Amino acid sequence: MIIIIFLLLIFIGFLLFNPLKVTYNETTGLPQSSVLPFGIYCVSCVLLSFFLLAKGNEFGFWSDTENNALHTETENYAAPQNFNVTPARRTNDINFGADYENAPDEYGFISLKINPMSDFDGKTKEELFQIRKTIVDEYNGLGGKDYQPSQRVFGNIQDGKPWWGTEGILCKGQGEHASDGLSRESSYFNNPFILLNLSLSRVMNGNPGKEDCADLWPMPEKLLINPRNKSIAVRYNLSGFMKEFEGSRFYNSTKKNDWFSFDNINARDFGYNYAVAYKLKNLRFANSTNVSTGAELNNYWCLGHSCQIPGGCNNICPSNDAFGFFVDDYPAAAYFRLYKTQPISNNERPDAYFTVYLY
Repeated sequence: MIIIIFLLLIFIGFLLFNPLKVTYNETTGLPQSSVLPFGIYCVSCVLLSFFLLAKGNEFGFWSDTENNALHTETENYAAPQNFNVTPARRTNDINFGADYENAPDEYGFISLKINPMSDFDGKTKEELFQIRKTIVDEYNGLGGKDYQPSQRVFGNIQDGKPWWGTEGILCKGQGEHASDGLSRESSYFNNPFILLNLSLSRVMNGNPGKEDCADLWPMPEKLLINPRNKSIAVRYNLSGFMKEFEGSRFYNSTKKNDWFSFDNINARDFGYNYAVAYKLKNLRFANSTNVSTGAELNNYWCLGHSCQIPGGCNNICPSNDAFGFFVDDYPAAAYFRLYKTQPISNNERPDAYFTVYLY
């Protein structure tokens, strides 16, 4: 479109100035050319074209059809064919310039509150959306204006279904008691600014059938934000959790698996679509193809059947192979760059930074 406008302007200038035509000055009788005025006109056209290219979308001169098509393709990338994921018409965004309740420390970090887990069993999509919106709004504008839960992330929630529970994951296993305890997904759903949350392996189950499960789950201890650097950091006492879990009556040493992962539901909800783990400490990824070289964020909620409860359970999809990791020693840490769109280079300045500390 911009090229057509540019060529049209040049054609009009050619008709007005006709640089090929030579005229003679009536006073001096000397030949004179229209090349210089035509050149000035062309330069002006070039500058105008660049201005329209940069500002045209803001003024509504034309629609960004190519970007919309790419956006739609990206939105549907993670969904299996039997799911109808509606591409988001709007994108949530973190407002780093929000009005924070707490003052920054000497390093510029501000402490954010951490909400407890809850039970999602039997709730409807509408109820969960309202819970999410209420929680985000409690952070004084950090979630931007008029936050709405992303349809591409949460749109496949099925009303009234059970959810994988903490007791089901840690000790009771698959089957009718898989949803016992607090809902696993509530650990990050109730804490929307933990953009990449710590996730336990799916095979952490202890001894299925135990009825005396302890109330265990690795919840974050600290959540900090640095508005100036667009940086968020979260800290977990993972070694303390593992020590308590391995010392419990329902721990099954034959199923020991210290494989963990980072889920990206919250990051996607706030418009981030690509991540790079640019620095690691005492942590290594489980797969050769992983987020250290860059990876798309693809998590969303769906109805799955891994819980083996008739009718299925709402849970996170798909598995995060690129984000699976082992902890070699404590303290450990992973440093991420988060992007709204995939960068040309993984060293490009990101839209946000996120750090996970494990000790």
